[in-house]
Amino acid sequence: MSRPLFLRKLRKYVATLPALAFGFMANPAFSTVVTINAAGIPNSGSSATFLGSTLTATGGSFTKTTTTGINPSTAIGVSGGALSSEVDISGEKLRLSFGATGAIVNEITIGLLYLNGVAGNVVNEAVQFQTNAGSTCASGAVAFCILSASGVYKGSIVGVQNLSPATAGNGGIFKITNPFGSELISTIDFLPWAIRGEGSANSDFGLVSVSYTTTAIPEPGTLALVSLGLLGLGIAGSRRARG
Repeated sequence: MSRPLFLRKLRKYVATLPALAFGFMANPAFSTVVTINAAGIPNSGSSATFLGSTLTATGGSFTKTTTTGINPSTAIGVSGGALSSEVDISGEKLRLSFGATGAIVNEITIGLLYLNGVAGNVVNEAVQFQTNAGSTCASGAVAFCILSASGVYKGSIVGVQNLSPATAGNGGIFKITNPFGSELISTIDFLPWAIRGEGSANSDFGLVSVSYTTTAIPEPGTLALVSLGLLGLGIAGSRRARG
């Protein structure tokens, strides 16, 4: 008695397979959250590749140092300059590229940002984030945001968490949550910020971590195999239903 009901359900299932196959082929992308930690970046070279992104150093090679304080962390910098373990002079930068599809940046953590009067600083150290045009940071061909050792980001302290005080003996570590909102970002340049006309060397920092959501696309071969599998199931189910 249950066989006709089973056949009806099977036919309904088979009928949906072509739509599922088409939907998968039309929307093959899926989102993945990736976290880059400085501790996992080689202490040499000038390029490192991750899922959906590439980190490059300009003006030198990668260097690493361990920040001190309440929440010690490893920070990546660029060799050369006044401090070879940090990004600290004009011409030095770290660039994170996300490719054509872009990525949503969830968190950025910066270390080694100190206040005025600490370690001989005459200003509150600051880091500049330059992004692709259209960023929520500012308008123009290249948009930028500033994070200061005072904890101010884009003119606001909202979304900034001071993980370790920016005072003597501490690492000056700051985490920014949703730094660019839900906007897709293709590139971020991390640069020292020139303050009071004293040049960019008065702002040195290290990149601790970046978390982002990227869209990965399966290889064409994978799409073909999945599509063939779905179609095969549909044919087999259809024959079973007729039998």
